[in-house]
Amino acid sequence: MEKIINLIKNKQVALLLLVLITPLATFAQEHVPTAAEEAESAKQTALFAEIGIAVLFIGAVTAFLIFKAKHDKKVREQQLEIMKKVQAAKKKAA
Repeated sequence: MEKIINLIKNKQVALLLLVLITPLATFAQEHVPTAAEEAESAKQTALFAEIGIAVLFIGAVTAFLIFKAKHDKKVREQQLEIMKKVQAAKKKAA
């Protein structure tokens, strides 16, 4: 710990840190988005969100329709089997 304190007290280390931090601070300040850029970014994000929601909705509807068609087909087959059994029972009874 003493070594670190001695390095911080050293003016050369302080100048070196200043020289290293200055370009980073300048770079950060140059790329601060303006209000117009932020608004454009927000619009683009909202557009992508709407597109994503639409794709998910279409996918969900498609999946539901496929499931419903398979389920209806299965129910129809079961009803046909029941009707065949009823007709066969009627023939035996007659």
